[in-house]
This record gives sequence, structure tokens and C-alpha cells, in this order.
Amino acid sequence: QYATGTFETKNGDEITFFNFHAWPGLTAEAEANRAIEFAEILTILNGKTFILTGDMNVGDVSELEPFTSAGCHMANGGDFGVFYTGSSAGVSYPFDNVIVSPDLTMIYANAAESSGTSDHKLIFADIVI
Repeated sequence: QYATGTFETKNGDEITFFNFHAWPGLTAEAEANRAIEFAEILTILNGKTFILTGDMNVGDVSELEPFTSAGCHMANGGDFGVFYTGSSAGVSYPFDNVIVSPDLTMIYANAAESSGTSDHKLIFADIVI
């Protein structure tokens, strides 16, 4: 499931915003399905300046290797550390992320201390556009 839209900056550049909810589960089958989804997303966003957000449902940030191999910058599992934003069966996982295309710069990322009314902690990033 995803939602997407494109907006234009003041100087006329287009940025695609893509929000995504990945295949849930921590099984090998779920991981394989997410790998397919991640490849499809990279195909959709190929050549575009983008901001990708969402619940990636990964058990480990290593599942997001297709994005790092493509030169993308990640809020969760990148230069700013790993943030455990959700849990399953009492174990915390780095489910949520903000990922940007290689031509954008992420200067800060963090996660909220608590989840508030959600079952996930908010993850946020400062991005230079």
C-alpha cells in the first residue's frame, strides 16, 4: 500500500513524496516479499528526486540494503544510528524510516521517545531541499 504525490520547490525542482507500508511479518517469506516491494519502489522512483517515508516492517536495517546500494540516505539505520520504532512480541525493531534520494541531503534524524497514541514511535528527519 502506498500514496504518492509530487510537489514543486520555489526554484521549480520537482520532488516526489512516497509513503509506503511494507509487507508485515518477520518471517523469511515476509522478508522476500519486502525485497520485491523495495525493488519495485526503486524502479518507480528511478531518476526522481524523492522522499520515501513509511513503515518498512524490517526486522533489521540490513533489509534496506537496496536503498543504500542505490546511494539513498536513511534516517533509520544510516548516519544517525538505529531507532527502534516498533515492536512485535515484546521485541523492538527499526520498522519505520525516512529515505531520500542521493541528490538530497539529510542533516538530522531521530525518533520520538514514546509512541503516544500509536503503536510506533514517530521518526523524523531534517532534509535540505
